[in-house]
Amino acid sequence: MRILMLSVGESAPGERVPAWLLIPIGAKRRSPAMLALHQTTDFGKDEAVGLAGLPNLHVGHEPAERGYVVLAPDYPTLGEHRIDVYARGWQSCSMKAVWDNIRGIDL
Repeated sequence: MRILMLSVGESAPGERVPAWLLIPIGAKRRSPAMLALHQTTDFGKDEAVGLAGLPNLHVGHEPAERGYVVLAPDYPTLGEHRIDVYARGWQSCSMKAVWDNIRGIDL
């Protein structure tokens, strides 16, 4: 099965979140979806979708092969999401990540 990978995301005005959106080829208009969150690694979202890192941490690829739409965002300060969360008014990286993930689910 082939998977379409797109770079997507803005979680707040002026705050883009690098993410992969895996859409199975032939997916229906309404398909089941999930988030694939990565470990604390510099590979970020790339490891979650199988583009880098350890094979046992490629958690987003298999659900996409099974027909799920999978969103794999970068955690703040990891992968391509290199931001200073405190300078932007967030309480912590964890709170920024929770917000990003909620916005991802909204997507």
